[in-house]
Amino acid sequence: MPAFTQRIFAAIYDPALAASERGVFKPHREYVAGRATGDVLEIGAGTGANLPYYSEDIKQGAQLTVTDPNSFMLRKLTAKATKLGMTIASSVAPATNMPFEDESFDTIVGTLVLCSVDDQADVINEVARLLRPGGEFRFMEHVRGKGRLRGIFQDISMPLWRTCFEGCHPNRNTIAAIKASALELIETTEFGNGLYPVRPHIVGFARKPAPIPIRESKKENWPVSGMSDFKTGAIELVATGFTFTEGPLWHPTGKLFVSDVDARIHYVIDLMTGYKSVIRENSGGTNGATFDLDGNVVYAQQDAQQIVRMEDDGEITLLADRFEGARLNRSNDVVTHSSGDIYFTDPQELIPEDERELGYSAIFRLSPDGALSVAAKDMNHPNGLAFSPDESILYATNSRPDPHLHAYDAAPDGTLSNPRFLADMPYVPAEGTFEKYPGVFRSRDELGGVPDGMKVDEAGRILCTGPRSIWVFEPDGTHLGMIALPELPANLAFGDPDRQTIFVTARTSVYKLRTDVPGTKLPGMPA
Repeated sequence: MPAFTQRIFAAIYDPALAASERGVFKPHREYVAGRATGDVLEIGAGTGANLPYYSEDIKQGAQLTVTDPNSFMLRKLTAKATKLGMTIASSVAPATNMPFEDESFDTIVGTLVLCSVDDQADVINEVARLLRPGGEFRFMEHVRGKGRLRGIFQDISMPLWRTCFEGCHPNRNTIAAIKASALELIETTEFGNGLYPVRPHIVGFARKPAPIPIRESKKENWPVSGMSDFKTGAIELVATGFTFTEGPLWHPTGKLFVSDVDARIHYVIDLMTGYKSVIRENSGGTNGATFDLDGNVVYAQQDAQQIVRMEDDGEITLLADRFEGARLNRSNDVVTHSSGDIYFTDPQELIPEDERELGYSAIFRLSPDGALSVAAKDMNHPNGLAFSPDESILYATNSRPDPHLHAYDAAPDGTLSNPRFLADMPYVPAEGTFEKYPGVFRSRDELGGVPDGMKVDEAGRILCTGPRSIWVFEPDGTHLGMIALPELPANLAFGDPDRQTIFVTARTSVYKLRTDVPGTKLPGMPA
């Protein structure tokens, strides 16, 4: 575009979009720019519409790098940055050929950029080149409309629109372009605001896959304290590069289901190679997982506040999301009884008080006929669940504010009785509070770990993730000792054909170790 035209476009850009910025784009720019972290590059930064939405860390400390092919737009951006007190580095450069070394940035931001470039694939490839492994490309774009007539209208409008608005294409299939690239599309949300031909819009982010290091066995031994009769092998790294791992479930095909609960992505790990594949994005905060009697995987989705089943074709079937008309809390862990009954914990402690519909925490029982009932509600924060080998006892962890191991007698008719305290699992002492979720503040004690997921071996011993380590108990609650790990554990599962491998989800990674006693076989586990 000639310099004269670039100057005019820079002059009219902000006034032309003023109404859209106020009424449409604000929350979406907050989503795209406000969650950028680390070393940040913004491509096609224009006049700086995203600047006010970056985090205070970036505004006040970290340097932001910006590029745009229009020097007149960058002048306006620089003036805005100065007013905001931001330190930026700017470069007049096209998005297809930027003057930076490979893997220079943790986050790349682009808003209303991929619609204006000559070749989307070239730009996305350049983004992939510049991102570090695990880095995010965060974007907001307008895209091709759904339906034949809308697409035709955008196609007809495209030549004139492109001429008037600095190469903007109203009919781009941006999602398909990202999916065809080296990036993994993690999340997209559509919003329909705006006038044709530039609607609908999408916001989302893609991630550059991180290589998964594989560690050979017997290179690292972590202590098993206080247990002379509980033997384990060396701890091995299975996979890493996650945000917060949960919900491990071993499958006889040699796969391990794992949820990155905070990133809301559900994965399957190939245990032969260590490579992870995305099963489901926007997973609803999938947490605990088990099998039903037909061998289908059943999940507790804490953010979506529901229990679901994944069918053979990958479709999701809702099993429970309400009880007596009230929305469930934050469904956490789930186990299946050999009768077909499914039990799940549903704590309310991490939900702001004004958003609680049930009014209590509970362990629910979901019968094979779909009937939902309260099995117990004497705990303030029920979390992990596991049956004894003969299914006569249901163990549960209580996470907060009274961290301990709990137990119930389980009758053949599915009812629970004789609730009792089994063993104390105290927090690691710390001072102050932290914001666990928006509006929910918790004691910093909990950062050292809380009683969480657990399993039982064939000897009846209870293995429970908790403060610092995996805690091991006798069936009567006698504390045998602890297994320390490289990272703070949240859940575990027995696996391999002999069920003598313990897979542990621990913050950013998944580990495994061998033990001398098999874990109890889960009802419904495929042969």
